[in-house]
Amino acid sequence: MIKVIAFDVGGVLLKYFFWKNKKVLDLAISLKKKYKVGIISNIDKFPSILPMYQQVYSNFDENLVILSFQVKSNKPGNRIFEIFIERTGLAPDECLFIDNVRKNVISAEEIGMKGIVFKNFDQLLLELTKFGIQQ
Repeated sequence: MIKVIAFDVGGVLLKYFFWKNKKVLDLAISLKKKYKVGIISNIDKFPSILPMYQQVYSNFDENLVILSFQVKSNKPGNRIFEIFIERTGLAPDECLFIDNVRKNVISAEEIGMKGIVFKNFDQLLLELTKFGIQQ
């Protein structure tokens, strides 16, 4: 059973956010009523970008916001996913990772996490129901 959901930022949460359509971000926030929800993101420390991203990060449990420049590990490497799992205190198969890059999802699945390759909002909703997850 899924207990925690992690989203990629750039290709998933912000894909709509930049166009003022916050469907995925709103979904992630609504899922916090039933699940722990976090972020696993490859991001360099660019001070000019971080304030904009902080608007998104502030909606999630700080302990579950895993940024590559802070943990010195990038997707698709396994270590960034291991760090996320360690911080949740859960088994890997209780964690779901959503990313628009297939190789990142495959890496998460290789260490036991569940995964969804994000294509669009409607597809995401359908895939979530396959894991028993509804808004």
